[in-house]
Amino acid sequence: TKISQGDQKNYAVATTNYGKSIIYPGATNTVKGEEAWLVSPVLDLSRTSKASMFFDASYHKLPTGNEHLRVLSSSDCGVTFPTILFDQAGDSFSTSTTGVPSVTTDWKNQFLYLDELIGEQNVRIAFIVTNDNGNNLYLDNIEFFIDDDPSPVKINSLYKVYPAENSSSFNITFNLTDKENVQLQVYNLMGQIIVDNHLPETLNQTYTIDFRGQASGIYIVRVMTNSEVGATKIFLTR
Repeated sequence: TKISQGDQKNYAVATTNYGKSIIYPGATNTVKGEEAWLVSPVLDLSRTSKASMFFDASYHKLPTGNEHLRVLSSSDCGVTFPTILFDQAGDSFSTSTTGVPSVTTDWKNQFLYLDELIGEQNVRIAFIVTNDNGNNLYLDNIEFFIDDDPSPVKINSLYKVYPAENSSSFNITFNLTDKENVQLQVYNLMGQIIVDNHLPETLNQTYTIDFRGQASGIYIVRVMTNSEVGATKIFLTR
């Protein structure tokens, strides 16, 4: 959702190394102090005990000015935005050397805890740029997590199975487009089910599969979502 008043400059879309990114055109806006708002859809955090978000920002400061970025949160569906999650001038996260992001190092990844919004049903997040007639400011990869891990596992599929810190356990991290109910089963090579869990409202959570008491050997992890059924082999050693 884009919000501005009158003829103020607003967010647009620009081509970067990430494909299409969000741009605020500060370089061409001579009216200092104007604001542009980018507001998220309504987020329901009423049924989670953890929440966080990531976003990438790119900016190259010029002598003409220094744009300012704030991220605010609302728990009343956007009527008010009383909580400041992020408040920095562009030069504090200036990484780009050319102005237009062309490589990964032109971006700075930001992580924000959303602890104060846990339990709320009508959450919105607003990205607000205050113009200073300096340079363009870019945003991309805005992601919300039902978790509070600042270093989550990066996956390019619907889910990933990998060893946990505890050698007797495995983790499975999901990367689903929408919340859905997932069935998680683990079989041994005899075809016996040793884990059969229903995971309601799964989106991008990480679950731990406890293998304490199980013998060393190969196991099959079977995952059933609304759109896909997949199986992954894992090997447990003692």
